Amino acid sequence: MVWSGLLTLSDMIIVGPRRCNPNIHKAEALVQDICIRNNIKAKTYDNYTTMSPFVFPRTSTKRLLAIDLLINFAFYVDDDINDDRFAHQDDYHRRILKQCVEIFMTGKMPQEEHKFFPVALEMHHMFIHQTTPTYFARLAKALGRYLKATTSGIDIILDINGKVDLQKYIYFREHLSGMLMTVDLTEFAFGIEVPEEVRLHPHLYQMYRNTSQIGCLSNDIFSYHKEVNGEGTRANLVKIYMDNENLSFEEGLHRAVTHVNSLISSFLDLEATLPTWEDDNLNQLASLYVLGMRDIITAAWHWQATTNRYRDPESPIQELRQVL
Repeated sequence: MVWSGLLTLSDMIIVGPRRCNPNIHKAEALVQDICIRNNIKAKTYDNYTTMSPFVFPRTSTKRLLAIDLLINFAFYVDDDINDDRFAHQDDYHRRILKQCVEIFMTGKMPQEEHKFFPVALEMHHMFIHQTTPTYFARLAKALGRYLKATTSGIDIILDINGKVDLQKYIYFREHLSGMLMTVDLTEFAFGIEVPEEVRLHPHLYQMYRNTSQIGCLSNDIFSYHKEVNGEGTRANLVKIYMDNENLSFEEGLHRAVTHVNSLISSFLDLEATLPTWEDDNLNQLASLYVLGMRDIITAAWHWQATTNRYRDPESPIQELRQVL
């Protein structure tokens, strides 16, 4: 075989060993009951419900259960509603999901009925009693941005020539994937609230955005076959490189892996040069926040590599052809 010099999936930088929350089985059994009761257990449930324990390996069973339900709800919405081929936004589901956010924030049910509404209410009770009002309000806004993005049409990321604009896409993908919300959940997982002076410090904010983009853009690589070949979407990093630069799949994959690796390298460089504060408590909060982001990046490889959600014998990525 002639070496092409092109990077593939196995060339992605792995920042740490596999970690999984020891409470996975307790939380999974409980959240599965909730999903069945509320009719949001999809056929693909078993292939995504394990994500939260990988992403949040250090949190308690009670907090993992709340996170797990929110992530399961997000996956169900993504599989049941989101369609990257929409020309324009889905107004009906946008209205329904906006009501879900209001229920999550207030704990009050509307007169209208929908199967998502009891789930939103259950999530309200799980989260509001385990965090502060300011953090809870911020998380609700993050949930709202995710649900708004999932009902958007592809038209908002197209350039004047009808091609997907890469920079618009990356910004949109961070919201559509729920990764920004996932990084925000780091504080909840540790039972902390990081003050703005730390969280929005340019150094840590760049790490926050890097973590979000590593999660969603590495997912584009793993899910290429599912999304592009199976669902016909153009909204995928590998596909965008292929279309915009007239590349083969192998060349587009190389560009995508290179892009994600640059984000990982940037994160590691920033991690090695963390700022410090005079207040030891702020330094401790910053350390936990960064540790949580590192866990997310670690999980971005290990969970996606071990779930059958992205595996298929017909996948063009050799490493994903074997179903586990």
